[in-house]
Amino acid sequence: MKREFLFLILLTLLTSCIDRIDLGEEVADQYRRQLYIEGRILSGATSVFYVQYTIPMTQTKREYVEDAELRIVSDLGFVSDAAAFGEDGTYTIPTGTLNPAERYKLVAKVGGETYESDYLTLQPSLPIDEVWFTEHFRENQGHNIWTNDHINIHVKTHGDEHQARHYMWTWEEDYEYHAPYDISGPVDGYYPVYNPELWLGVVQGEKNPYYYCWKHAESADYNLYSTENLVQNVVSDVVVATFEKHPLTLGGTNVNELSPRFSYLYAITVHQSTLDSAAYSYYRQMEQYTEEMGGLFSPTPYDLYGNIHCTSRPELRVRGNITASEVSSYRLFIPREDVHLNVDYRPMEPLRKTPGSNWPNTEELRQLVDGGDVLGSLGPNNYIDAEVIFYRPCLNCLSSPGSTKKKPEWWPTDDE
Repeated sequence: MKREFLFLILLTLLTSCIDRIDLGEEVADQYRRQLYIEGRILSGATSVFYVQYTIPMTQTKREYVEDAELRIVSDLGFVSDAAAFGEDGTYTIPTGTLNPAERYKLVAKVGGETYESDYLTLQPSLPIDEVWFTEHFRENQGHNIWTNDHINIHVKTHGDEHQARHYMWTWEEDYEYHAPYDISGPVDGYYPVYNPELWLGVVQGEKNPYYYCWKHAESADYNLYSTENLVQNVVSDVVVATFEKHPLTLGGTNVNELSPRFSYLYAITVHQSTLDSAAYSYYRQMEQYTEEMGGLFSPTPYDLYGNIHCTSRPELRVRGNITASEVSSYRLFIPREDVHLNVDYRPMEPLRKTPGSNWPNTEELRQLVDGGDVLGSLGPNNYIDAEVIFYRPCLNCLSSPGSTKKKPEWWPTDDE
């Protein structure tokens, strides 16, 4: 009886202790789902913002907010159009040239609440002196570890002693590439056979509309550099992007990469802006943290808050940071002749059946043709020949994800 009584007293004391534990707001914030708003107000370029919720360590899929309303406003009455949400999770506002005499802030409405950044003065732009590339080939790093063939994009810039010393770079890329084979005419008396509903615009003997394609992409991250601890405000060489060189594999269905960046004509546009000390410090901490955690939108450190606040409910905490700056840009073209890459575009050639190969019979071929997966061949006697087939990816550059027929307005070739 005495033992049971002592146990009840001990249990009561332990329960009381547990009830009084207070983890504190900062510690609790590590485990709380919070709104995250980050972006850049850019003069002379498109302003880009992200709105999403922080995610736990066990989650990898980003939780974007798709119905936010974002606008840029100034202290002198400027109000931008509402931002447009894109499939890549970004909100964009084509801001054009902003007035450096005004101060700007982001106003966001999310879930019935209003969030605003501090008013920001546009950081001045500094011109980019040069952008160039270097080519690197496969190297042995030891322990049977090899690097892949790749290309580095470098940037050089400078300012005077009293100008900004904190730099940020992003980039956009565009490139033209071609389908491996051209189907504009017959080969050895054979004409391609296809389902016209799935090959719109293809006309026998005429120019193949699926031969020329373009791709566009933008950097999902940024590069930082500071000359604050240097005698001169000079950036002599910083690598702002690295791309692997992919070979082009032809024949059969083994088309691993139909649109290597450097297979025909490549262009990269590097955008440079400057940051004040507070913004640079924030992004450096984010950079260091994400390097450790493995991604820009990993759970953010609980003590890292930026310059954006909830104005409708000040007690609500929000993470993220907004910057404002002018932008300078530099475009570099890289034709395939300047890159060591094995690319072999050619007119259409029949892929003939070899002894012992398991190619489809005539009936199976017709099904493949109707499904748009292959082009069969119509021989001189007007019959379907199952021994000569042309796989769709080899003839249609749009087979590669992200491909488009929309050529940039400034593109230098006449291809269509």
